[in-house]
Amino acid sequence: MDPLKVEHSQITEYLRSRRDIGLKTSTLYRELESIRAFHRYLFAEGLSSKDSAAKASSPKLIHALPQTLSVGQVERLLASIPDKKSNQVRFKAMLELLYATGMRVSELVNLEPHQLDLDSGFARVMGKGKKERIVPLGKSAKAAVRNYLALRSKKFKDRPHDARAIFLSNLGKRLGRGLFWRELKAFAKAAGILSNCPSGAEGGKLGWLGASDCAPEFAREIFGQTEVGVLARLVHSRFGLHVVEVLKREPGLVQPFEAVRGAVAMALQQTSFVTALRQYLALLAGSARVQGIEIEAAETAFL
Repeated sequence: MDPLKVEHSQITEYLRSRRDIGLKTSTLYRELESIRAFHRYLFAEGLSSKDSAAKASSPKLIHALPQTLSVGQVERLLASIPDKKSNQVRFKAMLELLYATGMRVSELVNLEPHQLDLDSGFARVMGKGKKERIVPLGKSAKAAVRNYLALRSKKFKDRPHDARAIFLSNLGKRLGRGLFWRELKAFAKAAGILSNCPSGAEGGKLGWLGASDCAPEFAREIFGQTEVGVLARLVHSRFGLHVVEVLKREPGLVQPFEAVRGAVAMALQQTSFVTALRQYLALLAGSARVQGIEIEAAETAFL
């Protein structure tokens, strides 16, 4: 096809064919912008008598709704942030303020000391168009900010810093949006990488589970319940603490014995092995002198 003879209807038809093969609207939009730039160039250089792409119809961009966290999920997230280092204390204070006030990140990093009244529990936020609003602060937010301000005062006591800014970088300058987002991404990444749970490799997704598919202590917390959704408690297992969301439950079906004979035999074998192991360890502990830890001991194999 000669690009000098292309009509805008042909461009629209091309985009429609691209959409029909499953391309995203955002991809089609970028392609159209490239086509428009090309035809503008041809027209500006006198190589074409018209701008063929000027009247081409733009694909309507569809913006997906953002995923949100429940109140319980956010509270557990905030509680999981370590606060041993100065940047961790600062990060926790910033997240607590964001959650408590609903302010934008740009409003957060531009906060100044006179805008916070921790005694009264309010913050004056300057938004778009120089519009000011007053938002309340909860106990957790006030505590986190006070903790950070005490550390900040000590850290920059004899060092030059921007006294007009609340949140400072290690160099004493106002913290920028970019650094906050990097810290947020690093925390999210660490939360996944440092997970001891085997499901971490699958993004935390376990799929359909039966009681025999997971650690016994985990199964005891999950099965035999009716809860659906994010559980209102942390689930303990040998791998640590878990925030668990149950998407769906299916009632079990009674199986004929022949269908479960192998599973029953395996369960009995495992129980026998665990019992024998406990007996052996108890006999060893009974015949040894162990210090620094309490171990169940026995003089005979009967527990």
